[in-house]
Amino acid sequence: MYGKEVFDYYNSNRKEGYIYNQAMKEYSTDYDLIISKYDFPDAKIIMDVGGGKGHLLEQIMINNPHIEKGIIFDLPSVIEQAKICLANSDVGKKIEYIKGNFFKNISVRTDVVCVTRVLHDWNDEKAIEILTNIHSSLNDNGRLLIFEMIVPDNPKIDMGITLNFNLLAMAGGKERTLNEFKSILFASGFKIIDTIKGDEIISMLIAEKVDG
Repeated sequence: MYGKEVFDYYNSNRKEGYIYNQAMKEYSTDYDLIISKYDFPDAKIIMDVGGGKGHLLEQIMINNPHIEKGIIFDLPSVIEQAKICLANSDVGKKIEYIKGNFFKNISVRTDVVCVTRVLHDWNDEKAIEILTNIHSSLNDNGRLLIFEMIVPDNPKIDMGITLNFNLLAMAGGKERTLNEFKSILFASGFKIIDTIKGDEIISMLIAEKVDG
């Protein structure tokens, strides 16, 4: 209708993009309990790919002062908003902002990558493309933390089924079952080693790089 794909539209229309990113920031408060259950072992550098305004990364770094550096990787228009939001943060001096596109090479090396409600925006082919680029950015023994809804294999009543219609219409994506996550992660060189369920609809999948 507007002559562009949804995220290209938000990136080039500042007002609408601001509203969208503010909504995503409000969503991110759901993740606070989940990250309190994970201690980010051996993580010195952490990057949030598609990190929006940076709420999740900020909370992770506040709760884990052993992390030396945080990176927000997102589109240029989003990065400008993140800089404003985190200008007075207690961990602001430890955060670097990198403008980029996760469908292209991510030229950063890091110990941990977070990706939050990003994969559900894309079909399997595109999701694997994103994950493959993330794989290349992780150091050896690096971990990937995925914050997404996990749809039951045999749902009777589940919000993920309803959200699928919105995701399909807006971006061509979908919510996934655990087996569907395992499939796209395996195709990208990862394996799931654990999951942590939040109080609401979001879970955290913990994945690591597969040797070879």
